[in-house]
Amino acid sequence: MFSLRDTLANRPLPKGYNKGMGILVLCGNRPVSITCLRNSSCPESFVVHFKSVIPIDSWVDKCINQSLIAMQRLFAKGNIAVLRGTTEDLSDDPNTQSLQDLYIGAQGNTKDVDTLIGYQNYVGYDDVIIYIVKKITMAPTALGDSPDGTTIEQINGAAVIAKDDPWVIPHEIGHILGLPHIYYDPKRLMFPTSSEARWTNWEIDPLVLSTDEYLDMKNSGITKSC
Repeated sequence: MFSLRDTLANRPLPKGYNKGMGILVLCGNRPVSITCLRNSSCPESFVVHFKSVIPIDSWVDKCINQSLIAMQRLFAKGNIAVLRGTTEDLSDDPNTQSLQDLYIGAQGNTKDVDTLIGYQNYVGYDDVIIYIVKKITMAPTALGDSPDGTTIEQINGAAVIAKDDPWVIPHEIGHILGLPHIYYDPKRLMFPTSSEARWTNWEIDPLVLSTDEYLDMKNSGITKSC
């Protein structure tokens, strides 16, 4: 699946990248965390990259790491590994300054979205991208009404705000992998409303996915055999 000789140690990442959870290696043409790869015993996996238009300080880094841990633990119960790819700080790029308050139009298409999805460095065709912004402003007639996160229809991606809730990113990735909302049980990952009660004790009382939801994610075309 990968060669230790083919690492990014010999292909330096541009300024703005960090190596996340340990050394990055190439999985095909995709840089992923070797720590995730070695520790995963799951038969299927997908790669998620994080790109932030706000500075990646200790707070944003904590939000990313908490979300990743929560997602890895939950998805592993369905034998799906979440492999961490690159983490890129886009905040120094003058073209991203206006994207901190991301405007989502009625059909998802806006100049903001078109500009944002132009940042796909080191992202494989079937990889997932999470863009971290300061605020999401939805058009009055836009599909969806969550201020915390929204999928981006044109790509396997979503825009989210950094917050204490570690389930926002897994929830949006659930949508990317084909899962609809579940309205009858707030303990389900795909319940549409975030609340402090859902994430205060996230490590000891995690949200859940059903057997059918795990199967749907595996049939999304995004997860791959390891």
